[in-house]
Amino acid sequence: MKLDNQNENGKFSILYLFLRYSVNSEMLDDYVNLAKRNADDLMAIQDQTYEYIKTA
Repeated sequence: MKLDNQNENGKFSILYLFLRYSVNSEMLDDYVNLAKRNADDLMAIQDQTYEYIKTA
């Protein structure tokens, strides 16, 4: 069984595409969740900085 990106006819194999995009979708979900956490952290830092400057 070939797991490279093309079969003998030069067309993408369904198995390859399924494996590739199922793995990438899970990785993409992880990246999205990480980006959301980072955005929340940055907003908290921005709020703290604003409060610090306001009271200084």
